[in-house]
Amino acid sequence: MDIILLIVFIGGYVFISFEQKFEVNKSAVAILLAFFCWSIVLIDSWHHDAVVLQQLNDHVSDIAQIFFFLMGVMTIVEIIDSYHGFCVISRLIQARSHLSLLWLTTFMTFFLSAFVTTSIIMMTLLHQFLPKTAERLTFASMIIVAANAGGAWTPIGDVTTTMLWIKGYLTSAAVIQKVFFSSLVSVLLPLLYFSFRIKGKNAKGLMPVRCVSSVETNTVFLIGTGALLLVPVLKAVFDLPPYLSVLLGLGLLWV
Repeated sequence: MDIILLIVFIGGYVFISFEQKFEVNKSAVAILLAFFCWSIVLIDSWHHDAVVLQQLNDHVSDIAQIFFFLMGVMTIVEIIDSYHGFCVISRLIQARSHLSLLWLTTFMTFFLSAFVTTSIIMMTLLHQFLPKTAERLTFASMIIVAANAGGAWTPIGDVTTTMLWIKGYLTSAAVIQKVFFSSLVSVLLPLLYFSFRIKGKNAKGLMPVRCVSSVETNTVFLIGTGALLLVPVLKAVFDLPPYLSVLLGLGLLWV
């Protein structure tokens, strides 16, 4: 039975890895993979079904915490974006050359990714600076690198780190202390490389982003980002589960 389970697991991951080739959504494959794997385990251990079901419930509990946490974070980001809250970020970008634009967007992405998803946001802002696709490739590459590196040094910036944090395998202080320097180095090395390849020609000025109003925009942005930053604080001080803290922030922002 273990061999059958291993074959099903590997087969499922092959379909997930070659999603574009098979043209089957990897989420659908993952759902089927979970069903068949757990079904095999339950059938193989039918006389110990109570124990296996308890294990299944424990896994579902862990996944539910991560699910509620990520859904809360994503919803907060969407609410901020719907009120054009990220106009606050665009106002901070004042670049006169491609080189300064590269460094500014890279470090903004690096630090913002520590508590909020910024890749799509920064990509959108780049369109206002660089209308030509070819010009955006280098900047887009650096944004992806900065987003991944920035998300690694906080417990809420990356899914993998978040899962370890929720399970209690690491603390916020430990992650920041141990990972920040290496994350910074992983950004600086490619940034220096691309800096020598960027020509110093002038960049286009940033086009103004339409906002609902300055008061609403700033308020939603501050409450939303504050809610996300409050999550590790409540975890460290009161040992409050992260998903509860995110739901608290989501509720306050929604109100």
